[in-house]
Amino acid sequence: MYRLASANSRNGAMTSMVGRELEMEIAFSTQSLRSICENEAVMNQKLGRAAAQAFQVCLADLRAATTVADVTANYAAEFSGSEIELAPTEGLCVRLRANDSKIRKSKNNPVDWKIVSRLKIMEIVHRG
Repeated sequence: MYRLASANSRNGAMTSMVGRELEMEIAFSTQSLRSICENEAVMNQKLGRAAAQAFQVCLADLRAATTVADVTANYAAEFSGSEIELAPTEGLCVRLRANDSKIRKSKNNPVDWKIVSRLKIMEIVHRG
């Protein structure tokens, strides 16, 4: 089965004909986090080789997912309001925030993670 897609002119993201993004969009809260996530040498230096490898797999899973719900089954996950913490391996925690404008972020309305397709990496904590 083939999936038709078109480029979204507003942000350059690929969208299917039904308007769903094909991959998760990931942003970073700081330039330092971006460097860790996009540079394997920096990732290995900051996290250590084993944790970096686990995080690379997690990051690839996030990028390939359509929504957060596609990923949470594979990792220990803790939800808190508009944030989620994933544990790609023991001693490593990645705090993510829903970054979709269509998501209502209030304490009274929990985030529907099945429709979140944009995330911001807020923090990576390594206790190793």
